[in-house]
Amino acid sequence: MAFPLIRVLILVHASLLVVVATAADVPPLPRNVPPIVGTAVVIDGGTDDPTSEWGVRVAIPRIRWEVVGEIVPKHVWPDLVAEVRETMLTLEMGGRSALRESRIVSLDGTPLTREQAVERLTVTTPVLVSVSGEMPEPYFLQLTRPDALIVILGPRDGSPAPNLLPAAKMPSSR
Repeated sequence: MAFPLIRVLILVHASLLVVVATAADVPPLPRNVPPIVGTAVVIDGGTDDPTSEWGVRVAIPRIRWEVVGEIVPKHVWPDLVAEVRETMLTLEMGGRSALRESRIVSLDGTPLTREQAVERLTVTTPVLVSVSGEMPEPYFLQLTRPDALIVILGPRDGSPAPNLLPAAKMPSSR
């Protein structure tokens, strides 16, 4: 009789360990803005001088949305209409003219050298783009591939670039 009870206790204990281990893997909710999915390609690899400038072109979809129509409960939902335009940024990396440098990092936050970036971005490559000037929080990186690259934008005009984030369209003035 004691044997089945021990079996039940072991199963309950094991299932609690699985629940605790699974819950510990989920990062906490973020406190910052999410990165944007974009593409990047090296357009100028620089010279042999390690302090020379080099360039990366980043393409980001700039999304503005609005709700169109009215809700008829349980029958009709309004449409979410998005306007998407491509925004191109040319990043000057390295050299004297760079402000607080934009940087390219791996998923774990390790900065890529110029040589590594040139090798990985010889063709247009999907990347995450951080507009906050900081590494994206782990919450936003849960579904990324292990070899993903992140472009962390250095502040332009002394501030981050939140205008690149998806936003509601301004109502048209009539």
